[in-house]
Amino acid sequence: MKIIMETERLILRECTLEDVGAVHQIYGDPKIMEFSLKGTQSPEQVQKMLERIISEYATEGFGNWAVLEKESGQLIGICGLRRQVVDDIAQPEISYRFNANHHGKGYATEAVRAVRDFAFNSLSMDRVISIIEPQNLASVRVACKNGMQLTRETTFCGVSVGIFSVEANALKK
Repeated sequence: MKIIMETERLILRECTLEDVGAVHQIYGDPKIMEFSLKGTQSPEQVQKMLERIISEYATEGFGNWAVLEKESGQLIGICGLRRQVVDDIAQPEISYRFNANHHGKGYATEAVRAVRDFAFNSLSMDRVISIIEPQNLASVRVACKNGMQLTRETTFCGVSVGIFSVEANALKK
């Protein structure tokens, strides 16, 4: 289990199959998954998702990571990078989901900022996006707090979404 980065309150590390239970608490929660293209996930679906995430570490060099609260050591979320094809263009997306018990504490904003900076500084990416349904106001706020702006609206997997993005050079000004 490799630690990728740390922030003031969080540790982001590679996911393992031992995370199925904690990740299922997030992905099995209907309230958290309200804005999900796939809806709630069973433990078996979460295991398959983690297997895919783990394989992406080898093929892409990045992926979604487990987010642990430093103080408790508890897995409280998933945040990281995935290559998504939006309007026929492959782009790195920052995605994030957090356990409902940890909403409203700034953890998502802190984790997304760390992943954004990692993408720009360690992976030399020029631009990152987040794909967000317009009704998901909490995720819109997290994206905006991290310098992202709505750049266009489109359809992704049959759902109307906003594409929020930020470019590395925009943060250097």
